[in-house]
Amino acid sequence: MQRDFLWPRVGEGKKDHLIRWEVVSRPKKLRGLGFGKTSMRNIALLRKWLWRFPRERSSLWHKVIASIYGTHPNEWDANMVVGWSHRCPWKSIAQVFQFLWSSKVPSEFKALAWLVAYGSGESIDHLFLHCPVTIGLWHKLFNLARLVWVPPRSFEDMLVITFKGLGNSLRGKTLWQIACLTLIWLVWQEINNRIFEDKGRTEEMLWDLIRFYSSLWASCIEAFRGVPLSVLQLNWIAVCASKV
Repeated sequence: MQRDFLWPRVGEGKKDHLIRWEVVSRPKKLRGLGFGKTSMRNIALLRKWLWRFPRERSSLWHKVIASIYGTHPNEWDANMVVGWSHRCPWKSIAQVFQFLWSSKVPSEFKALAWLVAYGSGESIDHLFLHCPVTIGLWHKLFNLARLVWVPPRSFEDMLVITFKGLGNSLRGKTLWQIACLTLIWLVWQEINNRIFEDKGRTEEMLWDLIRFYSSLWASCIEAFRGVPLSVLQLNWIAVCASKV
């Protein structure tokens, strides 16, 4: 509807695009029309519904969702429907949060990643995904997992896409989540250090810290019981190759 208003048809031909949609959607202070990104509005709406679901159990919409999809015993998650002919709408709602809150890193790491994922503007995508230092760290992580990686368009996509970087074992999935969120946390630390303390670390130093902290937190988890920290830090691939 917005595009039809801006770009009326010329006769029976195609629409005459006088200006790019990316420009139109920018805030007014950046010389746009302030329409905003519809994808971000959709994410915000999904987040709102996810927050309301366990809090409005007596409402009609909650009863409809629960009757169709069922609910998990924790009263927060909805069960996925098997055999449903259309894509489950609840899957789209829950997918955004699944990667973050199921990980085994400290709570403040999850909160930081959640705030970053739903921050606004291109600066978030640049700082945590596309800037030279950050993208170098992501490449190191994917190279370690022996995967060819093409950076996604947005940081949000980065968290939603299932890469299975260290395999399908419990150890592999757990350590991959920890490594991704540790990378985000250390990049955030580095940004603040360079801005407020005028000091920074090299990419190699940051990568060594990612390996260390990821291994340290993984070693505290039941799935890695019996694996020495030194062994875990030395060879993620070998440790995660286990069928645990």
